[in-house]
Amino acid sequence: MSVYDHNIQTVDSVADLANVSMASGQLVQTLGYYAASDGGDNVYRYDSESAAAIDGGFVIDGPGSVGRFLAVDQTVANVKQFGATGDGVTDDTAALDAASASALVAGVKINVPSGTYVRDGGWSVSTDLDAEGATISTPTVAGTGAIIIETDDVSLSGINVDGGGISGGFYCDGHDRIVIDNCVAFNCIRGGFRVYSGADCRVKDCRASGIAYV
Repeated sequence: MSVYDHNIQTVDSVADLANVSMASGQLVQTLGYYAASDGGDNVYRYDSESAAAIDGGFVIDGPGSVGRFLAVDQTVANVKQFGATGDGVTDDTAALDAASASALVAGVKINVPSGTYVRDGGWSVSTDLDAEGATISTPTVAGTGAIIIETDDVSLSGINVDGGGISGGFYCDGHDRIVIDNCVAFNCIRGGFRVYSGADCRVKDCRASGIAYV
């Protein structure tokens, strides 16, 4: 989110929410997740009575563990609002998993802003995913895929995968109505796009390079 409401309280990071003093129902804006302008900015409403499950993105623990900060907009799970950095160095596994889990519960799409997101193994995805040319990199753990589709009716768009020379690219086995669109797989030794045993599945406008087989 890029337009700020200067009538509400602002803090630099999610960690700073622990020190906020405010009444139930008031709004607070984080200017970033770890620091201002890191792409993880969000707006939260404080609910002093809430005991919702903390997920690190849509739901943040309240000050002194009293109540919860609830994201005002929960229509898209932006991975940077769950703590992913996309800097190509930091292990973003936990943040990516938190975003995908919350997206599944809320029934919303995952958004992956541009950047390179390093994972310790494949990313299991069960909801639609849109990306801005972002790359999922699995440089240290061999596996069937850097992105593993876990259910029917999933659409992936604009996401790239780097198997690190030890992992596969996109993998789906036995699920129907899967769409993989405008994606790239590279450095994958177990194949770039493997979609097995499903009905009405499409891989379109995709590219693969530096892999053993497509």
